Parts: sequence; structure tokens; C-alpha cells
Amino acid sequence: MIWALQTFKRLEADPASVRKLFDLPAVPYARALAHAALDKHYKVYCFDRDGQSHDISHLDPAAERTDESEWGGLAGFASTANAEVVRVAHAAEARARRERRQPQ
Repeated sequence: MIWALQTFKRLEADPASVRKLFDLPAVPYARALAHAALDKHYKVYCFDRDGQSHDISHLDPAAERTDESEWGGLAGFASTANAEVVRVAHAAEARARRERRQPQ
């Protein structure tokens, strides 16, 4: 979300892009919220295992620091979570197929 908002700001996106990002209607409160979102300054920090914090606000996938290029571990966690959900879903489907094939 922060990456998208920062990109919108950098590229001078219209507030309608913010509304689309959050699936907000084109009503006065949502328009005001979208304008405010583009006016804000966002910071993102990563806390390492030693208790040190690092500003990774640029969220740059090409950054030299791993904590920034991997968005504080979010990218890796998302990949791991996705792979495990796929594995569990496939196992459940296979189990259901086996149960359907067994005679009653």
C-alpha cells in the first residue's frame, strides 16, 4: 500500500487512482481521503533481530540493503505463505479425489 501511494505521489497521479486502489466510490469523503493520502509523507521502518531500526521508505527492490529490497521480509513471507497455501489446497483436492474414488 505504501509503495503504491509513494509511486502515485512520485508520478503525480490523480486522486482517482487512490480511490481505485482502495475500491472507494467517487463521493466527497472518499475524494477528500484520496487527496489527503497523496499529501502525506510516508515512512517505513524495518526492525532487525538486534533491535536496530532501518528506514526502508523507498521500498526499492534494487536496493543494496536486503531489508529494503525485500521490503523488511514481507516479499519473502508472502512467497512462503503463497507456496504453503498452494501445497495445502492441492493436498485437500487430492484427498477429496481419493475419497470420491473409494467404494462406499
